[in-house]
Amino acid sequence: MLKILKAASILIGTIIGVGIFGLPYIAKESNLYLVIFYLLVLGLLTTTVHWFYAEIIISSRSKERLISYIKKYLGEKYSLVAKFTVLFSLLGALLAYIIVSGIFIEALFGINHLWGSLLFFVLGSVAIFLGLKTVSWLELIMTAFLLLIMLVLTATSFPYINLDNFLSFNFNNFFLGYGVVLFALAGLTAIPEMAELLRHNRRELKISVILGTLLPVFLFIVFTAIVFGVTGKETTPEALIGLGRSINGMALGIGLWFGLLALYTSYIAIGLDIKNIFSYDFKLSSTLSWALTSFIPLSAFLLGLRNFIAIIGFLGAIFGAGSGIFVALVYGKVKKKKLWPILITLIFALGMIYEIYRRFTPSF
Repeated sequence: MLKILKAASILIGTIIGVGIFGLPYIAKESNLYLVIFYLLVLGLLTTTVHWFYAEIIISSRSKERLISYIKKYLGEKYSLVAKFTVLFSLLGALLAYIIVSGIFIEALFGINHLWGSLLFFVLGSVAIFLGLKTVSWLELIMTAFLLLIMLVLTATSFPYINLDNFLSFNFNNFFLGYGVVLFALAGLTAIPEMAELLRHNRRELKISVILGTLLPVFLFIVFTAIVFGVTGKETTPEALIGLGRSINGMALGIGLWFGLLALYTSYIAIGLDIKNIFSYDFKLSSTLSWALTSFIPLSAFLLGLRNFIAIIGFLGAIFGAGSGIFVALVYGKVKKKKLWPILITLIFALGMIYEIYRRFTPSF
């Protein structure tokens, strides 16, 4: 049982990351119930994709990552697209973590947000360098802290909720939450580490995948409802700064610590997967793989890419969906099934097309 919880905590720690802080803002720009709808529907869809990936890994019993599976089962031309899709998505996620971490560290310690982001980067990069054994236990401990802090934050903020905020509706931005929610729920990077930890035990891995995906869905709903219920029209893109203007300083401090823990656990898990992609799929040395994983997102940050809502929305709707499509297609080849892979591919493809239209049509 401990191994199952330990494996699930890796997935929980990966999913509960920077995406959660964009959800209350999306509720403000559209409405809370639409965000909950997206979380429930995309939560089930994401659980399915996570399990598909787990089945692929179990069937192959290798240490390869998604890009190698795509090349093996779909062919070289697909793997070229996959390399761009998967790496861009994961490296972009690390960039988003670096951006928001600086805001939280500045609010907590008074350090300039730029230096706060650099400090977070250093601590995260060191943890990635240490590897799986250290991280798997770290995830279990930190996930327990995350759940505790979530409960404290909820209890502290509850008296400040304004029920009128729940009556706010804006259907003009119906599709706005799709990319952000999809990004927030993504946890593919954790699945190979979970399979390795559980020695490819199908039953234990299935339980871990379901628990590790659906528990964050519940927590996201609670967090979004609490924050939006308190801040309403004053909700800020990163959620917690706006929350701090409405509740006492102690509650804000609790929320910011929750935020940093969530960012840190996700940063490590995603960074490890990128490092393994460079090592196993590109056959690079461990040191070079770590250096590329660490310094590509840092370079983008230093060059001025710092609008995290725009970043995570685009990453989720385009590259997150693209990864889901590849997983579905590979699963169909491995298991020789067609219906579910086709349905998932269709859903994600339609979302990608609409996101591109929404972002690049001037009159939209």
